[in-house]
Amino acid sequence: MNLLPSIRTLHSGDIPRILAIAHSVGWTQTSPDLERMLCYAPDGCFGLELPPEGESERGLVSTAMAFSHGPELGWIAMVLTDPAFRGQGLASRLMAHAIQHLRERGTHWIKLDASDLGRPIYERMGFAAENLMERRLRNAAPLPPPLFPSALRIEESDAIPPELDHRGFGADRGRLLRMLAGIEGARTAVLADGGGYAILRPNSRGVQLGPMVCQNAAAAETLLRWAIELSDGRTVQWDLIRENESARALADAHGFETHRLLHRMTLAGVDAPPPFAGVADLVYAIAGFDFG
Repeated sequence: MNLLPSIRTLHSGDIPRILAIAHSVGWTQTSPDLERMLCYAPDGCFGLELPPEGESERGLVSTAMAFSHGPELGWIAMVLTDPAFRGQGLASRLMAHAIQHLRERGTHWIKLDASDLGRPIYERMGFAAENLMERRLRNAAPLPPPLFPSALRIEESDAIPPELDHRGFGADRGRLLRMLAGIEGARTAVLADGGGYAILRPNSRGVQLGPMVCQNAAAAETLLRWAIELSDGRTVQWDLIRENESARALADAHGFETHRLLHRMTLAGVDAPPPFAGVADLVYAIAGFDFG
C-alpha cells in the first residue's frame, strides 16, 4: 500500500473539498468559480492527497492550478493547503509540479499573485517580485463628478478589441475573455472608437470589474462609471495594478477603498525568454487574482 503523498489532476467532484480549504483561510471563491477553472485548464489543476492514517481519511489537502495564456505567459493560482497540514512542504511540492507542467509547454514567463505569507516561499523557488496588486472595494454611494469630460460612446458587445488586450496583457487570452464574458449575468462594454473595453460580472461580494483595458484614463473612467451604475448598489470589486497610477487615481476619486494587497511575482519558464511585452499602464483592471 502506497503511504506517500500523491499528486493527481483535480475534477469536479473535488469542488466541495477545495471550497472547504479555501473558505477556511478566508478566500471567497464559489463553486461556479472553481468549475470555470477546472474547465479552463483540465490538465493543469493539481491536488495533493495524503493516504489514510489511523481513523483519519485525510485525502485532498493541497491544491495548485496552472493556466496557460499562450506561449507568452503561464499563470499559477489557487495554491492552497489545509491549515492542519501546513509546514510539511506540500504546497512547495505541488508548485514544483505546476511549474514543470508549464515549462513542458514552453511557457516563456510564469507569474502569480502572492500574499505576504507566500512571498518568501516563492522567492526561494526563484520567483522575483514584480509589482503590487490592490484589491479595491466600493459599497453603495452616489457617483462623484467625473474627472474627465467625455463624449465617448459605449456599446454593450462581446467584440473585445484583441490587439488592444494583447498589447496590455502581453499574451493572447481570447479564450479566457470569452469564458468570462459568457458568465451568467456578465455584461461587456466596448468603446465605439475601439479605445477600451470592460467586463462586469457577478461574484460572491456583488460584482467584479475586470478585466478592463483602455488606451487612456478618460476611456477607463467612462467604462468605470458604466460599471458602477450597473452595479445597482452592490459592492464592486476592482483588482488593479498599483503601477498604473491612473487606475489608482480613478479608484480613489470614485470611492474605492483598498481591501487587500498582493505581490505579483514572476519566474522565467525557459532559458533566456524574450522580454515580457505587457503594458501595465493600459491594464486598468486585471481579470482577478485567479487568472491574472
